[in-house]
Amino acid sequence: MKIGIIGAGAMGCIYGTYLCKHNEVLLVDVVQAHVDAINEKGLEF
Repeated sequence: MKIGIIGAGAMGCIYGTYLCKHNEVLLVDVVQAHVDAINEKGLEF
């Protein structure tokens, strides 16, 4: 399943990390600091 999550803050990242184990997930955020941190360090649950 493909899932899009608007908002890559604390809750969006938690949901995204959990859901990506069995789905294709796209996180979208307007805060460039969030985007840069996720691209650089990734997400871990």
